[in-house]
Amino acid sequence: MRWRLGHDSWHEAAAWPPPGTHELRLYLAGGRAAADADGGSLTRRADSAKAAVHWTHDPDNLVPSTVTDPFAFLREFPDEQTVQARPDVLTFTAEPFSRPLDLAGPGRLWVHVGSSATSMHLHAKLADVAPDGSARMLVRGQAHVQDPDPGEIVEISLGHTGYRLQPGHRLRVHLACSDYPLYIWHPGTGENPWHAIQGKRNEQTLVTGGLAPSHLSITVLGDA
Repeated sequence: MRWRLGHDSWHEAAAWPPPGTHELRLYLAGGRAAADADGGSLTRRADSAKAAVHWTHDPDNLVPSTVTDPFAFLREFPDEQTVQARPDVLTFTAEPFSRPLDLAGPGRLWVHVGSSATSMHLHAKLADVAPDGSARMLVRGQAHVQDPDPGEIVEISLGHTGYRLQPGHRLRVHLACSDYPLYIWHPGTGENPWHAIQGKRNEQTLVTGGLAPSHLSITVLGDA
C-alpha cells in the first residue's frame, strides 16, 4: 500500500500502521487547562496523585466551530488558538519536539470525566502548534458520555493520520463539550437535543493523574 506522510512524501508499506510504528503515550496534567490556549501539559510521565480540572458547559454560550464549511477543512485550515483560549475549552500542550515526529496510524484519547448532568458531549481535537502559537487541527473525535463518572474511563477515537510534526512544533489536546454548529448542542438536560428548546448550565470535571491516568495514545514511526 502507498500512504502519504504530511510534510514529507509518499511511502510504501505492506500493512497499516506501517512496520516500525509504536505507541507514544502523553499524559494530561496541570490545573491550568482552562486558563488559556497553552493550558495544562502533555507529559511522558503521569502524575502519581490525582487532580481535577473543572469547567462549565453553557448551552447559551456554545463553543463555536472553527470552519464555515465542514466539507472543506483543508481549504480553510483554521487556527484554533482563539477558541482554545476560552475558559470552557480545556487544553494540554506538550513541550516543543527537537526533531521530526512522524505520526502514522491511529490516535486515541482516554479520559476520566464527570458532570452535574446525566450525560455530556465531549469533543476532542489533536492540534499541531507552531512556534508562532497558531494551532491547526490534525485529527478529531467525539463521544456522548452517559452517566459520566470520573471513576470510569472514556475512550475517544481520533481516527488515523500520516503527518510529520516539524522540529520546534508542539502537540496539543483540546477538549470541549460543544462544537456548534458543526455538531448538535447538548442542552444540559436529559431531553433529546433535537427537540430541546431551553438549556441548563452544567459543571464538568476532568480527572488527571493517579493509577489509571487520562492520556493521549498516538502511533508514531521511528524514535520519539
